[in-house]
Amino acid sequence: MATTAAHGGGGETSLNAILNPQASNVNSGVSTTNSGKSTSPSKVDCRRSLTPAERERMLNKRRKDFKSRLEDFTKKGGAVASFSGMSLDERQVQSAINGVLNSQKVTVLNFDGLGRCVGDGNIGGVASVISSWAKVHLKEVTLAACVIGPKGCKQVAEAMLHNPHINFLSLKDNDVTGAGTDFSGIAALARVLTHGDTKDCEASCYSLQRLDLSGNALADRGLSELLPIVRTNSSIYQFNLARNLLGEVAGENLLEALKIAGRSTRMCHMELHGNLFPLEIASKLRRTQEANMGKKFLSERLAKAKLTQLRQGDMHAPGSPSSSP
Repeated sequence: MATTAAHGGGGETSLNAILNPQASNVNSGVSTTNSGKSTSPSKVDCRRSLTPAERERMLNKRRKDFKSRLEDFTKKGGAVASFSGMSLDERQVQSAINGVLNSQKVTVLNFDGLGRCVGDGNIGGVASVISSWAKVHLKEVTLAACVIGPKGCKQVAEAMLHNPHINFLSLKDNDVTGAGTDFSGIAALARVLTHGDTKDCEASCYSLQRLDLSGNALADRGLSELLPIVRTNSSIYQFNLARNLLGEVAGENLLEALKIAGRSTRMCHMELHGNLFPLEIASKLRRTQEANMGKKFLSERLAKAKLTQLRQGDMHAPGSPSSSP
C-alpha cells in the first residue's frame, strides 16, 4: 500500500520511510534539507585545538627532551650530538652548536629535519663547527632537510677544506641548487672533493667516504657539476643521488664517468633509484656498478694477498728473529 508524503511536493514513499526518516536517510547515504534537496552527509571533524594546559605540557616535554640530549655530550661526555626530528627554535639550535664547539668528544652531529631554524640563521655556525677540527673532531655530519640551499651548501663545502677527517656528509632534501637557478654550492663541493692534478682541484678532504645528495631536484646541469667527483675522488665509495631529476643526458654522462671510476677510484656504489633514466640507461648503470664492485672486490683481495706475502717474507728473511739458523 502506498502512502502520499505531505512534503517536497508529494510523491510515493514507503510507510517505514515516513515513520523513520532518519534511518532511511542513513541507509541511502544522503540527507534531506528543508527544501527537499538531497545533500551528501557531512564529515565529522574529530580534531580539536590543544588547551593552554595541554600546550604547556607539550612544550615542557620538548624542553626536557632537548635539555637531555644537550647534556648527553656537554655533561656526560657523549660522542653523538643528535637532535634528529626535534622541533627546535633558532635559539636552541645555537645552544646546540655552542655545546658542540665546547665539547672535546663529539664526533657525530645530526640535525636531520630541523628545517629553517638551521638553514635561515645557523648554517654559518654549523660550518664553523665543521671547520674547527683542531677543537671539535667531527667525523659525521647530517644536515638533511635543513633548508640550507645553495649558500649553505657552499659554506659547508668551504668548511670541509679545514676538516681532514670527516667521513660522512648528508645534505639530502635541501634543494642545494635553488630549483636549478644557483649551482655555486655544488660547484664548491665538487672543487673540495675533486682529487688529482686538475685546475679545479682544491681538495684537502681525502677522508670522505659517504656522500648523500638525494632528494635535491638535481637535473642534467646539476650532475655535470658533480661529475669530477665521480671521475677522480679516491676516497668516496658510496654516493647517494636517489630521488633527483636525472634523465637521459645525465645518465649517459654518469655511465662514462663510472667507467673511468672503475679503473681509478673507489666509487663503486651509487644510489640512483627514483630518477628519470630511460630503462636502457638504468640497466647499463646497474651493470656498470656491478662490474665496478667486482673489480674492487678482486683488487682488494689481491692487495691483501700481496700484503700477507710481504709479511711472511719479512718473517722468514735472512737475519730476521724468526728465521731458521
